[in-house]
Amino acid sequence: MDGKKDAARVNSLVKAFQAMEILSLKPKWELAELCARLALPKTTVHRLLSTLEELGYVGQEKKRGEYALTSKLFQLGSRVINHSGLVDMARQDCQKLRDLVGETVNLCIPHETDMLVVDIQVANHPLKQDTRIGIGFSMIRSASGRAYLAFLKEPEIGEMLDRIKREENLPQPQWQTLTDELDETRRIGLGYDDEEIFTGVRCVAAPVFDPQAQSPLLI
Repeated sequence: MDGKKDAARVNSLVKAFQAMEILSLKPKWELAELCARLALPKTTVHRLLSTLEELGYVGQEKKRGEYALTSKLFQLGSRVINHSGLVDMARQDCQKLRDLVGETVNLCIPHETDMLVVDIQVANHPLKQDTRIGIGFSMIRSASGRAYLAFLKEPEIGEMLDRIKREENLPQPQWQTLTDELDETRRIGLGYDDEEIFTGVRCVAAPVFDPQAQSPLLI
């Protein structure tokens, strides 16, 4: 980080956001667990959590109980997505696709190394995929993620695959199989997964490109 960025950096904010990112990894956390993961003193973490609780981002079950994120971050994220207009623009086409194929249609965008569901058009039949807005799927394992990755350009795809490989920590043969599937996705223009996200559910996904067809915006 250069000198100007160092001067502008608010370390307490950095710690607060790091705490929220860790809190998001599982439903509930003991204070001691958070201290260990953040490598910060108990008094510092407690102050961070108390402030976040006062602002409505964190909740505590009871006095000295476990901590958890509230839905406030999801509410903020939903507003951001709605302000972008992408969901509104895609919704009518997603509804038409749902009616045509008779299956639930998810609209996804990339987030970190996941694909984030930002809108759902639910099928009318009783056997429906149980997905919620805001849920994330692994890029390399999901149909939507493969459709996104397959059409990324260099150097973005190389950087993203390197990051995913570090996070997934898969054996080389399994990793090779997954990346080989990107070539097939690129060839046919569709991504598939075979019960890798939901047992008994196979998904198919296609990318939606920006006006210059440079990179996929939505899946």
